Amino acid sequence: MDIIKLYNKLDNIAERLYGNDNSAWGDLQVVLSELNEFISLASVISQEMRIIVLNSFSRLLDAIKNVDQLLAADTVYYEICEILAEYEKIVNNRDIKEHAKKKVINSRVETAVIFNKNIECLYAQKDKEYDKILEYCKKIDLNDEEIAVDEYGNIEVKKDNRWWRINSFYNSKCAAELAVKEIKKQNYISAIYIFGMGNLDTVKAIVDSVASDTIVFIYEPNPKVAGVNSYYHDWSEILNKEKVFLFVDGLNDNKLEESTMVCMDNVTFLYSYVYVQPEYGRIYIDKINAKLEQCKQSVRNAVYMDNTIDLYADLFNYNRIMNLPYIRKSVLLSELKKALHEQADMENATAVLVAAGPSLDENIEYLKQLKGRAFIIAVDSAIMMCEKHGIKPDAYATIDPQKQEVLFENTTAMATPLFWGLPSVYKQVSRLKGTKIFCNCDTCVPDWIADTEKYISPGGSISNMVFSILNFLGFHKIIAIGLDLAFLKDKKHASVIYDDGGINEEERKEYTWVKGQNGEELLTYINFLPYKQDIEKRIKDRKDELVFINSSKGVYIEGAVHIPFHDAIEQYILPDRNDFEQIINRLQRDLTQNQNSIDDIMYGYIDECEKIHTMYEQCYRLYKNFKRIDNPKKLTQTMKEIDCLYEKAERCFAGKMIADASSMQADEIIQTMYKESTNQDTYSKEDINAIADKGMRMAEIFMKNAKKTKELFEESLEAFNG
Repeated sequence: MDIIKLYNKLDNIAERLYGNDNSAWGDLQVVLSELNEFISLASVISQEMRIIVLNSFSRLLDAIKNVDQLLAADTVYYEICEILAEYEKIVNNRDIKEHAKKKVINSRVETAVIFNKNIECLYAQKDKEYDKILEYCKKIDLNDEEIAVDEYGNIEVKKDNRWWRINSFYNSKCAAELAVKEIKKQNYISAIYIFGMGNLDTVKAIVDSVASDTIVFIYEPNPKVAGVNSYYHDWSEILNKEKVFLFVDGLNDNKLEESTMVCMDNVTFLYSYVYVQPEYGRIYIDKINAKLEQCKQSVRNAVYMDNTIDLYADLFNYNRIMNLPYIRKSVLLSELKKALHEQADMENATAVLVAAGPSLDENIEYLKQLKGRAFIIAVDSAIMMCEKHGIKPDAYATIDPQKQEVLFENTTAMATPLFWGLPSVYKQVSRLKGTKIFCNCDTCVPDWIADTEKYISPGGSISNMVFSILNFLGFHKIIAIGLDLAFLKDKKHASVIYDDGGINEEERKEYTWVKGQNGEELLTYINFLPYKQDIEKRIKDRKDELVFINSSKGVYIEGAVHIPFHDAIEQYILPDRNDFEQIINRLQRDLTQNQNSIDDIMYGYIDECEKIHTMYEQCYRLYKNFKRIDNPKKLTQTMKEIDCLYEKAERCFAGKMIADASSMQADEIIQTMYKESTNQDTYSKEDINAIADKGMRMAEIFMKNAKKTKELFEESLEAFNG
């Protein structure tokens, strides 16, 4: 029997298991017959060797039976391979080359020192919302029956009556290096999702292997693992990095989707990477799959939003800047929430969301009997329908940066209270006379709004936005009509809506099928599916405090009560009266406006644009000087200096809009830079020259848009004061 050949096979299989290569399992099955033969040979040497071999082989069979990846890898790499090497030395007097890293003797962990260091680290990351993780770690029971850790920091978790190790028990650092081999082969990774903390050795190896500007999202499905790590493994070096974020299930994991929305764009998405730690894909598969699906949805929304901003950046920024002074003329959404809870019976109140789907035709007349009994809020596309039927809702909402003017050319639109956001069409925000309620629904808002007003996610459509508003205001019963999210009888919208072209062959590639309320297949737009998923998620998030009644005729919405509108009125709307419109208008009357404050704010942004233009000029000069630098340390330092300037510029409101305005042209340059980059922070002379040329082009784009944005602020101030 060729022992060296068998040793090499097993060595390769174990390394692949550490590296998450599932094809290694098949090869391991194939080699079992050879291992059986070896047991017979080893038994002849001594009883001691026979016992050692049988024990190791038994552990291996158990690992194979339960698909226990780390147990299998540890057993093969550090037990069976060593026995093979010892046998070869005894029988054939030949040395088998030892592993590059053998077993290590770990020193005992100083838990008190590590814990204090980790807690300090969490306190320092105030903007990353680690408060709940911090409190959990302070209370963790290290004697919990479902998690075990030895004095060296090796961690096991109990799942399905079995103990699973979540790091190598022999040499975790060596196993971590083997695990990241595949990651190191990637040209460039802009963002990486790591599912599972383990004992942090693999996480650290990954963070060290990617470029310094890579965004790292770490998700831990078991909070007890995070708690144990806080005592046994120093995470400060990892979490102190600006672009590394930790999310722990049940503590702050809901922020992962928000962070994805903020950090992802159409370029970052193309160069993102997902890594699931060994064992996690086996014992936490359901949680990881659910979180992956949520992240995918956030990525889709983020990319869609980024593409939309790329395409309509000029329109977005025009509306944002021209609308800015009108925030001071508006009631804030938080103020309305406070007033409603003080002046209305919000525990029993019902809201009616009026969307513009085809089934609105059947339900619109019922709204006449609900004025004062329910809070009626319509989407902008439904306001013409309300006008035709003599219905004045308590409010309506508009947030899209472009919308057909015909929707607003009626008395109802002109006089009804309006929910709006910075991207809303400026012409309508400035001319409509109803009380205005400002919503923070844009990723780009001034700090003085972001610090005081909760972000209300638009969810992709105006109907989703209205649902977000109602959730924020605290309604416990919401009835939706016209929220079909599908085509009915060849119609896309209710009757009194602008001409949308109907169902046609030219759009066929944009259509798909979706389950209806009676199990039937309904035709819809592909991009309506994320809207449906967003609504379902919001219902699930408030499942203990919200009844969502879908009285539309279209898609089946998970978690909703599906009943006709007249039945919903009877069951969920009380006869008691709440004059919601009067509450809103009273807030408007109490509103005071400080003209000097508006002028100061706008002049501040004009000044910001000038300073940012100076920063981009500095970036241009640094890139120009790049070609003359030979020292690698100086190159890295210059790149960091440029990165810092860009990051500093984009931290402020004006800087974000300049970045949006530059996004489309800059993305094209960035994509070529990513394609030619590697995960290492080292570059050839040719790379350096290419980076310098592209960097100068990019700086010129940002300088041009800094000047353009400044001019927009000046126009906005002049228009408002005029």
